[in-house]
Amino acid sequence: MNFKNPTDPTTGNPNNPEPGTIWAGIGKSPFLYPEDRPNDPDFVSQWPNEQGYSWFMPGELKYLDSPEEWAFDADNKTLYLYASDNYTPSSSNVRVRVRGRVLNFRAAYNFMLKNLHFFAGSFQIDGSSYWTIEDSKFSFSADMGLPGNGGSVGMHMTIRNSIFEFINDGHSWTQFRPMYPTLENVLFRNNDWFQGSCYSPSIGKNHRTPGWSDGKNPPTTKYLTGYSHWKYVTVENSMTCGIGPGMQALIEHSRFENLYDELDSSGIQHSQATVRWSTSRYNWIINAPNLNGIRYDGSCGGNNGDINNFVSVGNSRGFRLKGDYHDVYHVTAYDNAKQDLSLPSYKYCGIASAGDPELGNIHSNLKNSIIGSQLECNSHDCWAEGKDPITNHDGVFNPDSDFSQFDSAGLWYGRLLQDNINKEKTWSSPHFELENPWAKTKGYSDSRLIEIFGEVPWENPKQSYDFRPKKGSYLIDSGVIIPGINDGKDEKDEKVFLETEKPGYLNDHWRRRADTEDCTILHH
Repeated sequence: MNFKNPTDPTTGNPNNPEPGTIWAGIGKSPFLYPEDRPNDPDFVSQWPNEQGYSWFMPGELKYLDSPEEWAFDADNKTLYLYASDNYTPSSSNVRVRVRGRVLNFRAAYNFMLKNLHFFAGSFQIDGSSYWTIEDSKFSFSADMGLPGNGGSVGMHMTIRNSIFEFINDGHSWTQFRPMYPTLENVLFRNNDWFQGSCYSPSIGKNHRTPGWSDGKNPPTTKYLTGYSHWKYVTVENSMTCGIGPGMQALIEHSRFENLYDELDSSGIQHSQATVRWSTSRYNWIINAPNLNGIRYDGSCGGNNGDINNFVSVGNSRGFRLKGDYHDVYHVTAYDNAKQDLSLPSYKYCGIASAGDPELGNIHSNLKNSIIGSQLECNSHDCWAEGKDPITNHDGVFNPDSDFSQFDSAGLWYGRLLQDNINKEKTWSSPHFELENPWAKTKGYSDSRLIEIFGEVPWENPKQSYDFRPKKGSYLIDSGVIIPGINDGKDEKDEKVFLETEKPGYLNDHWRRRADTEDCTILHH
C-alpha cells in the first residue's frame, strides 16, 4: 500500500493495528534507508528488513489500492487519487502538495505568533530569541525528503497550547543548541508512517562554553546549561519515539502513549550527557512495545537523574536507568516485555563518565515503588546488608527472595508474593492492587483475546487509567518518608535522609485515612 493523508484519527494501537493508518507497517523511509548506493562500495542494503518488508517508494501507481492513497505515473506525468466518500475533490475540497519551508526567520527577536494554522509546509527559526508560539496548529508540515519544523541557537523559545499533527518523515519539532526552551501544553499526534526513523520532538546541545554571552550580560566564565522544560506534553498515536528532552530537563505532567516505532530508543530518551540534574515527575509512558519507557543511556551511564511519581507500562522496558546516584521514587512499572525496572551495575565509568568501568547504581535510591515481575537492581535498596552484591559486588541478580528488605524500602515486587490462583505465573500482579489501571490485554483484538482466553473477558474494552490503590490494598499507608517528595514540603535536601519511623498523624501531610483520595505511597 501507499500511505495516505490521515484524514481521520487512528483508532488502533500497537497491539491491535488499524488497517490503512500509520499502524499499517509499511516499512522504513526510502530516504533514510535507500535501496542502494551505487557509489558506496561498503553499502549494505537493509531490504527486505527483519519484518520482511521490501524496499519501496510510496506514490507508485502499483500500490494505489485503498481510499485516500495517491500515486504518480512518471511515464505520462499523471497524478492519481483514490478518493474516499465525502472527500471527492471539488472547488472547495482540494488536495495540496506538502511544500518545503513556508516560513523562515533569522536573527529575529521578541516575536509572538498566536492563533495560526501552518498547513502543508514547515518553518525554521534560526539565531532568534525571546519567541512565543501560542494557540497554533502545525499540520502536514513535512513529507518524504522535506525538512520538518525546527529552530537552532537562540534563547527563551516557548511553545504553548499548540498541536503538531500528520507530519511524515520529518521532525514535528526539534531545536539544536537553544538555551532555556519551554514546551507547555503541546500535543503531538498521528505523526510519521515509517519505522526506524524515530523523529521525536527533541532538544539537543542546550549548553554554552566559557566566553558565551546572551547579549545583555558579560561573557560567561564557565560552562553553562540552558535547561529545558516540558510540561503538559502529550505524544500519542504515532510511528515515532517519545521525546529527546535535552540537558538538565524538567519533564512533568506529560503522557506518551501508543508509540509504535521500532528503534533502539525510548519514550523519554536521555544520553549520558543529558541525565545529570534532570527531573522526570508525574509522567505516564504507556504502550510503546518496541521502545524503552524512560532510558538513561550510554556505554558509560550518567548520574544524578531524578524520577518520581511516574508510570511506565506496556513498553519494551519500563525504566532502563544506567549510571549511578539516581533517585527513583514512587514509580509504577508492569506489563513491560523485557524488564519492568533496570538499575544495572554495568555500563558505568564513574562520576565523570570517562574513567575505567565501575559498578553502577550502588548509590542509587529506589523507594516506594511497584515493580510487576521483572527487576534488575544493583541499588542498596534491593539487597540486605551482607548479601551479594552489596558485600562482594560480583554480579547482578534478580533479587526475588527478600520480602523484608523490599518492604523496608517501600517496594512492592510481584515475584515476592506467591499467588496460588494464577496458574500461568505463580506471582502476584499489581493490577489487583490498583483501582482500575491500564492493562495490556485490553488493547488486543477480539480474535487474539478469544485465542488466549476462549472469549472476550470484558464487556467494555475501553482502557482505564486509575492507578490509585483500591480499598484494602497493602499499598495504602505503606512505604517510607522521603524529604521533599512525600513529606508535605516542596524543598528537597541536598542529601536525602530517609525516615524509617513514620511521624504521627498530627501535621502529617503524607499519611492519610484510607478513604481519602490520595493516601498511598503512589501519588500518580
